[in-house]
Amino acid sequence: RELVDRGVGLAIATGRSMSGIYDHLKVLKLPKPIPVLCLNGALCLKAGTDGKTVSTSMVFTDPVSKENADGVVELAKEHNLLVQFYIGDKVYAVPKSEKHLELMKR
Repeated sequence: RELVDRGVGLAIATGRSMSGIYDHLKVLKLPKPIPVLCLNGALCLKAGTDGKTVSTSMVFTDPVSKENADGVVELAKEHNLLVQFYIGDKVYAVPKSEKHLELMKR
């Protein structure tokens, strides 16, 4: 918080979905919104919090095209691999095990 107050630029970058970092933002209680890169760089939001709720605004998004997504799904089927997609704060997948199902519920 002190660094942000001093004007030092701060951003968070993660491979997680936005919902995967809400709790971290609440703990940080930064004095102003900061850029948050999510989904391995496919989504950038400006996110702020009062410690209880998180507010966001879109900076940019760079989603995978439907054609590429279809190709990935077909390849995964051929090789019996797991594929999961993030749309907004939701994860879409066909779980391959109980453990994966539990991880998806977080």
